Amino acid sequence: MSHYTVIETEIRDVPALRAAAAELGCKLEYEEGRKQTCKGYYRSQATACDAIITVPGSEYTVGLTRQPSGVFTMTADFWCDKLTKAVGEGCRKLIQLYGIHRATAAAKLQGYQVRRQPGQNGKINLVCSRA
Repeated sequence: MSHYTVIETEIRDVPALRAAAAELGCKLEYEEGRKQTCKGYYRSQATACDAIITVPGSEYTVGLTRQPSGVFTMTADFWCDKLTKAVGEGCRKLIQLYGIHRATAAAKLQGYQVRRQPGQNGKINLVCSRA
């Protein structure tokens, strides 16, 4: 029986994902054209993917698979508490930070200064202003 969950999201920006993973203390391992193995329960549950996010102290990884459209989808085995603690239930923390890094980069390209402001229930607000 597989424990893998496919996370319904679209990842398009590899540098933003790398920054989000690093902020959580994780590492994105991605090299164009090189296949990776997403690891889960007892290591016997593994699936091929195009990139992985490793979590310190965990053998479990988050896998990313490039779709024909060019976007990445995410797959993970949340049987491991360390993985869930690092990236959030259903990768919510990782996805939130990915969006923050992507929006911050876009705003800075348009000449805005960006700062984060804590919101309610773990949300993070971005405040943009002209220099």
